[in-house]
Amino acid sequence: NNGSVLIGFTPTATFSNGRLKGAISIPATDAANIKANPAGFYVNVHTTAFGGGEIRGQLAAANEYDTGVSGKVQGAAGSNFVTDVRVFNPSYTSKAVALIEFLPSSLTGNVNAAASKPVEIPARGEAVLDDVNGPNHLNAPGLLGALRVTSQNQLAVTSNIYNDQRSNGKGTSGQFVPALTRASLLRRGVLPHISNSSAIDSGFRTNIGVFNPNQSAVLVRAELRTADGTLLGAQNLTVPGLAQQQFPLSLLATGIDLNAAGAMTISYDASAPVLGYAAVNDNVSGDSFFVVGQPDPGVSASQP
Repeated sequence: NNGSVLIGFTPTATFSNGRLKGAISIPATDAANIKANPAGFYVNVHTTAFGGGEIRGQLAAANEYDTGVSGKVQGAAGSNFVTDVRVFNPSYTSKAVALIEFLPSSLTGNVNAAASKPVEIPARGEAVLDDVNGPNHLNAPGLLGALRVTSQNQLAVTSNIYNDQRSNGKGTSGQFVPALTRASLLRRGVLPHISNSSAIDSGFRTNIGVFNPNQSAVLVRAELRTADGTLLGAQNLTVPGLAQQQFPLSLLATGIDLNAAGAMTISYDASAPVLGYAAVNDNVSGDSFFVVGQPDPGVSASQP
């Protein structure tokens, strides 16, 4: 049913990349009622042509799926990384609508997505988004960041980041990168299978990354240890809101020779849940594998 205006968005909020963005203070009782029963409220967009409202939609609880890294970038040793995404709709009866957003790597954080794209997915079908950062979709070449897929429907979201060497007569070796729900992100996690070598003709090189899904900055302490538990190094990092950051393993062990280091583990403690990961790349073949954070029930002696 129609009702009087409860919250007026303008002039504090504006449309940007397919989303209404802004901040406004509302009474705590109103906020609690909306969270408890979103379907009992609606958004109405008014225009000059339709003063009574041109676009209206009932509120619905959102399902959010985040991938820690996505990009269309050139890497070390002639690598050429491309990202393919699949979004599956498990419903047998209804189509799904989802918004795909790209949140680039940033030292200062993001307020809005740098690029976005809505997609419709048929019942039991999937959205096929090959080279999602390329010109046919998000059009964000040369950038590294995280992807967020949001929908009122439950979805299955996956991606594959591969080293495209077809122009050199080779293949497309890649790494499977699953999307994670907000509830599955971790404050304390561990990343095993870490190896590193600076030689381009042998061994592995490892990059580690963090995506902060929160609006505010998060403090993260990351520790690098050998197989016998010896602490090689640690860093306290500040990851700004809605930002992804990726850096080489050497950041965690300044002044320590990691030229031929193997069988290491990274643990991290954060002030709020984050998506932590490692990308381990074979220096010879260009093959990669992705390590997503596993729950770490231990407690660091130096939490942020």
